[in-house]
Amino acid sequence: MNMETKNLQNLTYEELCSLVQERKITWSEWVDAQPELYDGYDTWLAENNLERNDENAQRFISIIEDEDLQPQADATVTEASQTASQARQVMK
Repeated sequence: MNMETKNLQNLTYEELCSLVQERKITWSEWVDAQPELYDGYDTWLAENNLERNDENAQRFISIIEDEDLQPQADATVTEASQTASQARQVMK
């Protein structure tokens, strides 16, 4: 996590959504700036031997949203999914 990400973590959820919508930050930065998503994203990247980039961040968000539909999804995945879903709603 770099210094810019630490600064982004100080922003509100709405501010982060605005920055993504305005294309001032990438989806990867958006995920990284949210502690409830960061660890899961980092783990998912490592498990799948993927690079941290915008395309993979969007794929991760889609996956956690899909996993939220499964009854066995744990609280962390559910929280991450809710955060991602809220961001998508704000950006519509």
